[in-house]
Amino acid sequence: MEPAIGDKLRILAPLGFYHYGIYVGRRGAHGKDVIHNNKSGGVELVSLEDFAAGLPVEIAERGRYSFHEREAIARRALSLVGREYRLIDFNCEHAANYALTGVATSPAIAAVVTLSVIGLCVWAASRS
Repeated sequence: MEPAIGDKLRILAPLGFYHYGIYVGRRGAHGKDVIHNNKSGGVELVSLEDFAAGLPVEIAERGRYSFHEREAIARRALSLVGREYRLIDFNCEHAANYALTGVATSPAIAAVVTLSVIGLCVWAASRS
């Protein structure tokens, strides 16, 4: 299935985590462009091929958005270009969710933090 403007894309990275981006259509010289938050370069506009890095691309979220809503998602994604990557509070999932909803969230990071706190509490209780 071909991505549509505003779709949230993902690839399964080698360490078993998903890497997310937003498909923005023809915005650069590539023709099929994706905004993603790259840990080595921050938020950038790349070709769909470069985003995929040889891995299969999945459509993680395709909403029933109107043309204007899809364009708004693309504009929010494009507004992030140049922003710095920060694992805990602005990673690829934060950037993609911000483009979709206007709120930068990362359920994956929230789950890791929650599990870490629970583990710490269990460890502390076992030492009492």
